[in-house]
Amino acid sequence: MKKMAAESVIQQILGLKGKDPQFFGRYLLKQDFLEHKIPANERAGLIKKALDCGRAAAQTFQVDYQSIPQYLEEQQIAIHYFEEVSAVTKKDYTLARITLPDQVFLNRSLIDAGEAWIKAETRLHFVTEQTSIETILIAHELYHSIETCKKLYTTQKHLTYRVGPFKKHARLHSLSEIAATAFVQELYGLVFSPLLLNPVLIYPVDPPFGTEILQQFFAEDVSRKPMD
Repeated sequence: MKKMAAESVIQQILGLKGKDPQFFGRYLLKQDFLEHKIPANERAGLIKKALDCGRAAAQTFQVDYQSIPQYLEEQQIAIHYFEEVSAVTKKDYTLARITLPDQVFLNRSLIDAGEAWIKAETRLHFVTEQTSIETILIAHELYHSIETCKKLYTTQKHLTYRVGPFKKHARLHSLSEIAATAFVQELYGLVFSPLLLNPVLIYPVDPPFGTEILQQFFAEDVSRKPMD
């Protein structure tokens, strides 16, 4: 039964491999707590601008820096590791996070579990063909450092809505996540969205939630957020 379940999960991951960035952009936008405030006719444009922002940031990065380690050294950003302590199905997992301005934290438990699964399953080798899991996670978090330092498009307030008689201007944090995925894909020429690391790293330690994440990619109502 477990083997059959894992086979289904692998097939779903392979099915998501070819999805375009807009698909994953829509997925992330649905998770924004202000998503219901965004006019339907503006959503595609916001996603496109976020993707363009991430790609442009990667192109600039490639000109200014030779590698991620060089950037880490110059910006004096430290990398720390932590272990996942719970084996019980959770509402979310943290794969990686950044504490601005100079601390990046990586989940060693999930990285090790994902690497072991990829090594054992030939069809998942594509995940690490272009660069390592660790590098993908670090690059994703570094986009948040870059967008903050350079005050990129994704740090601005793009949503205006009313609460009673008051007009509110808000930042859509999902745009930062959309841009970060585009940044990593552009930087390393990935043939898949970095968001596929969510099920690849979580399924080996929590099959029910890993399966649920895959289902969320196709669900109209996304209610849980698996990645910071």
